[in-house]
Amino acid sequence: DAQSGLVRFAGDAKTRIEEDYLRLLRYFRFAAKYARQPFEPATLAVCQALAPELTRLSGERVQTELFKLLKNQNPLPTVQQLNQLDILQSFWPQQDLQYFTRYLTASADLDIEPALRLRAWLGNDQTLLKNTAARLKLSSLHKSQLLDPLADQAMSTNELIFRHGKAWSLHSLALSDAPPARIQDLKATEIPAFPLKGRDLIQAGLAPGPSLGEGIRMAERLWLASGCELEKNALVDLVLADNS
Repeated sequence: DAQSGLVRFAGDAKTRIEEDYLRLLRYFRFAAKYARQPFEPATLAVCQALAPELTRLSGERVQTELFKLLKNQNPLPTVQQLNQLDILQSFWPQQDLQYFTRYLTASADLDIEPALRLRAWLGNDQTLLKNTAARLKLSSLHKSQLLDPLADQAMSTNELIFRHGKAWSLHSLALSDAPPARIQDLKATEIPAFPLKGRDLIQAGLAPGPSLGEGIRMAERLWLASGCELEKNALVDLVLADNS
């Protein structure tokens, strides 16, 4: 079976699953990685019948198994099967997977982030995402990936990278159904480090306090508007001129 790409249980599927209900999810995880043949209908029927028993498992165990599944290069066929059979009915309702499919396509050459794939799977429904984060006992990192606001598409490419970093900006665009050309433009764009620090303005005579913070924000806006070309001395002069 390993050589032929047929994934099946060793022995009776119902018996094996009832020994540890996590094996139900593990079956689909192995299928996502190794299967080259269709699922066996009899095995799927057993999995569907026992799916409600997944509530016996801790959220952490379910999350670990799902994330391993979602780390596969192409989890779509397996996720479609899980969705069609409503295997995860105890965790979330069946989903329209068009959003998930589009995200997989848009993020195909980005680093795989299982929490972001889960976000796309659940259709970016904030209430469902919050409930899922709590149910699966997600880490702080994975919770933020599931719940944080997406980067604002209205920002310029340079500002997206500056404000949010390149990786999060790319995934945000992919999750936002941004045009492919926009994603490609961001991939091709590199920006230098912002050249100004608060101490530069203090050394130039600007007093610490609210005016310093506003000076930094002004310098950021000017720098971004210049295409990230203005250098430190020019930014200092412009901020001091505005405060004179």
